[in-house]
Amino acid sequence: MDIKKAFPMSAWALHTLTSRPSRWLFGTSLILYLCLFTVVRVSLYLQAKKTDHILELFTKIEPGKTKYSSIKNNLQEWRLDIDPKYHPNDQRYYSYYGTFPLQQLADHRGEYNDNIAWRAFYTLLQLPGIRYVISSGTIAIKDDVVLGVQFRTWVVRDVREDLRWPYAVVVADQYLSSQSDYDDEIQRFDRAGFKPDFIFVRFPKVYEKTFGTTVLPESSFPRRKHAFTINTRCFTNITSCKNAEDYLPDAMPDWTEMQLKQIALSHKSDKTFATKNTKAH
Repeated sequence: MDIKKAFPMSAWALHTLTSRPSRWLFGTSLILYLCLFTVVRVSLYLQAKKTDHILELFTKIEPGKTKYSSIKNNLQEWRLDIDPKYHPNDQRYYSYYGTFPLQQLADHRGEYNDNIAWRAFYTLLQLPGIRYVISSGTIAIKDDVVLGVQFRTWVVRDVREDLRWPYAVVVADQYLSSQSDYDDEIQRFDRAGFKPDFIFVRFPKVYEKTFGTTVLPESSFPRRKHAFTINTRCFTNITSCKNAEDYLPDAMPDWTEMQLKQIALSHKSDKTFATKNTKAH
């Protein structure tokens, strides 16, 4: 049986795909994709390294004591260019950085979906292995004294999820955290007579999968360091990070330990209160 006569469309498609122009187009597309893949992966690796150093610097800052002038050179060394125009009224200085070259497209996406940069940005993100991470650092300063710091990082895994940032991790000092975010947790610990080093919070109203830590002024250095540690391997191997335990591997065990201590103290307090009431009657 003559296959070409029996399946004329298949024969035409096979001939078209194996023709020299098609092979040239496929080869060129593959080379361009591999180049983009390599650039993005290298950028994610360097971004992870930069984030580790910035968080290490933020960990060593003592709110209310550290001078901004003493850390300014270190911030500039890692190109965290603090912009005083961001919050000029309350002296919060802000800077952000993202994955190259996707950051350049993201900066020019415009406000409409028909923008060329917008389309290119989200088209590239749908390619296998191409991911986008954006991070920001905020420092509150008054009279050259650092009042608090905040670090946020957003990880884009799939642009089909309503164009949201599926994972956002926020680590901050109490000064730069909203009181309403952790007030209930603080009161729960206060009733047990126990002061935690930090509070773990979720922000479902902001983003679907947003979580982070708020470090309190009384925190010890080891736990402050744990609270300000983000697993930056999630930048380069994003599919393996699916929850807060993956993104905050050092903080979550501490948080579990503090919660268990709070529960134990609460039960002890309840038993004491019950015993006193029994004796009174």
